[in-house]
Amino acid sequence: MKTHYDNLLKYLVLFLYIGLSTIFAAAPVVVSTPITTIYEDSLYSYELHASDADGDTLTWSVTSGTALPSWLDLNAVSTWNSIGSTGFSASSARYTSIALDSNNTPYVVYQDAENSGKATVQKFDGNSWVTVGNAGFSAGATSYTSIVLDSNNTPYVVYRDGGNSDKTTVQKFDGNSWVTVGNAGFSVDQANYTAIAIDSHDSPYVVYIDYGNNVKATVMKFDGSSWVTVGSAGFSANRVDYTSIAIDSNDAPYVVYQDYYNAHKATVMKFDGSSWVTVGSAGFSADEADYTSIAIDSNDTPYVAYKDWGNGFKATVMKFDGNSWVTVGNAGFSASSADYTAIAIDSNNTPYVVYLDYGHSHKATVMKFDGNSWVTASTAGFSAGAVEYTSIAIDSNDTSYVVYQDGENNDTSTVMQLTTTVTLTGTPTNDDVGVYDINLTLTDGTSDVYHNFTITVHNTNDAPTDINISNNNIAEENTIGDTIGTLATTDVDVGDSFTYAFCGGVDDANFSIDGDT
Repeated sequence: MKTHYDNLLKYLVLFLYIGLSTIFAAAPVVVSTPITTIYEDSLYSYELHASDADGDTLTWSVTSGTALPSWLDLNAVSTWNSIGSTGFSASSARYTSIALDSNNTPYVVYQDAENSGKATVQKFDGNSWVTVGNAGFSAGATSYTSIVLDSNNTPYVVYRDGGNSDKTTVQKFDGNSWVTVGNAGFSVDQANYTAIAIDSHDSPYVVYIDYGNNVKATVMKFDGSSWVTVGSAGFSANRVDYTSIAIDSNDAPYVVYQDYYNAHKATVMKFDGSSWVTVGSAGFSADEADYTSIAIDSNDTPYVAYKDWGNGFKATVMKFDGNSWVTVGNAGFSASSADYTAIAIDSNNTPYVVYLDYGHSHKATVMKFDGNSWVTASTAGFSAGAVEYTSIAIDSNDTSYVVYQDGENNDTSTVMQLTTTVTLTGTPTNDDVGVYDINLTLTDGTSDVYHNFTITVHNTNDAPTDINISNNNIAEENTIGDTIGTLATTDVDVGDSFTYAFCGGVDDANFSIDGDT
């Protein structure tokens, strides 16, 4: 029989676990070396770098109670940089999809032209892109490839399987090879727009356009033994397109699609444990919606991104506020038409959308909602050339990753990462010559590390800016050697001495200079 001592022991163990976890959490480490000297009128630029063994998000700031000199600023600049080589796939890659494991390792799946259109998965090992298992591991040609990783970092891939009558197949990598999850080609008929998500119990769910059920939406999950239908097969009111799936914290699957029953507008349905129910109104978008994509934030609020026919074919995002679908920021926020819209949400519930940007030569653009409006994440049209099949994922540090078919690199796969560089920059003037104490704080949210150093601004010799004479008049027939006036110089360098000379004027021979007179 359990007593209150058992409960006390549980609380004690939990207290020790939390306490020790906090105690032994690794503090961040500054790995950059400060620049401590600079000459006036020269650009000072010190790029700050740090590491954290726990992979925590790191933040730099000016230490409380101190200030930077007026000529110096602490700036954070975000830029898109390639992860590994651009165009890393062996040949053309279509239907690119990206996911991240718990170590923030990116995985990419695609239809691999080098391997007869079969599925290939590659991951970035910290140095280069390596193939996971065999390249072209599927039985036949694939399309609509989509990837997700479970809590054990096992990658799962779903696709329309050309080796099995274009039906739905899911495979996972068991550490040695790609194995089929349940039966290959488990859908009753051909499937399009296959997409995959995994619940908190590591059960994979798949949504697809079901040609065996009048081209409606069907969701199936793997129960550990076989693929079973979630609710009714073909649960949508009519034909659908652009199916996408996400799962909330209660393991309820949500599906968005272009709804033929509602004038091709966007509709979201969720499974309530018994049946599929419409979230808000069916056909909630202003007009037709292409490339519908869904994500759910930490409050279980669903967000949907799509190409909006009602707003110039631009990108629009809407969310369900508990009562109805409301537009996030402005509808049609992209600069021009958008294709391949895809959405992801960071830990602060900030939505990011990637798309093919017609306003920037069909290149890739990512925009995020800053709480007031949609702003470009770094540079619009950041890819080297035109793209297709854009997909986005965000890691535990809120770093965004984008994969796409890269037209600049023969339609191969490229992954870009949005990296933020923190830099101390400024240009001191002559007035700033001196020694400055710099006090910065680096934090991982738990531990603070102080980065303190001095910057010495050295003087350089500045040219005089003006010359004056105290008197420039003298009476005629003066005595030779009389003093006309005293010369004075304007110079920012205090304490400099000056030498004066004539510049070759026609009357120079009538005068002489002695010191400054």
